[in-house]
Amino acid sequence: MPRGQKRIRILVVDDSADFIDAICCFLEILPNVAVIAKGRSGRDAVTLAHEWMPDLVLMDVRMPEMTGLEAASQLMRELPDVVVILMTAFEDEGIGQASEESGAFAFVMKEHLTQELPRLLELAASQKGWNQSTKNWGRPAQPAPALATEFETQVQQLGLTKQTCAASAELRNWCERNRNRCYIPEWLLNAWGIHVDPTISGEARPR
Repeated sequence: MPRGQKRIRILVVDDSADFIDAICCFLEILPNVAVIAKGRSGRDAVTLAHEWMPDLVLMDVRMPEMTGLEAASQLMRELPDVVVILMTAFEDEGIGQASEESGAFAFVMKEHLTQELPRLLELAASQKGWNQSTKNWGRPAQPAPALATEFETQVQQLGLTKQTCAASAELRNWCERNRNRCYIPEWLLNAWGIHVDPTISGEARPR
């Protein structure tokens, strides 16, 4: 996806904290992608999707409380504009069929995720029209979609770049005040040694 187009806002859900860390690190290097929230169960997926209104939910199939298949089916009923991509580490012929029946956009094996996900994001963006300036990116109707997160806006106001963020005392103070409330890149939190309340369901959840 060419740089400069709108960001795909992603909710990542998996019962493995280590896997969430790994896939989020991968997503951070993709252009025009923002992980806005993280969850650990199918029930988290439904709750966080209603709260954050993501464009796309990347979700494991096997999870406690509610499976990814069950969560996908519920999301398709309640938030039909949200794209759901299901993933699993276990080969099972029945999962692919169940994924299709749930209404999920795609199903992919975790071992192939880094190869397949960029293509799937391109495909979803094309089919959903996310690259068109008239689309509202899965959010409630409003005069103009918000393209930048609060963190990105703060960085722009301070005139910083990715290379100079860590050296800014003013940005660090802002991040410390807001670390449990809004998105802050994990690489920056780690550089400063800032810890985030693990009970917070948001993008700034620590490793």
